[in-house]
Amino acid sequence: MTLRTLLYGLVVLMPLGVAGCDSKPPPLVAAHGRVTLFEVPLRNGTVVFTPDAERGTYGPNAVGTIGPDGQYALMTDGSPGVTPGWHRVTVACLQPPVGSRIAERYQDPQLSGLRAEVRIGAENVFDWRLEAP
Repeated sequence: MTLRTLLYGLVVLMPLGVAGCDSKPPPLVAAHGRVTLFEVPLRNGTVVFTPDAERGTYGPNAVGTIGPDGQYALMTDGSPGVTPGWHRVTVACLQPPVGSRIAERYQDPQLSGLRAEVRIGAENVFDWRLEAP
């Protein structure tokens, strides 16, 4: 899967998170974490939290840019935080550690296997240890 395909998919999926929402959205909750592959931090990538409608969570996607140390903090529509509730998580990395690849399933919210419950009043730290394909 190319970067262009991934970015196109993110643009297509983002409006789905807000479709049909006429009520006032819940307050955003701070969430952050670290992404690694073989204990090596990923960098120059993206983490996306997509609300899981199957578990009753609706709202916009939250996106975090992965820094050089593998750390990310989630933002929703330019504001810090993420909608509380269950999310399907995707990870895309532009520069995986030298000599390794990241499984393509991590770029699809239906296939990644990554899930997170964001809670109000909790310290929401989500560290992801990815596996190679």
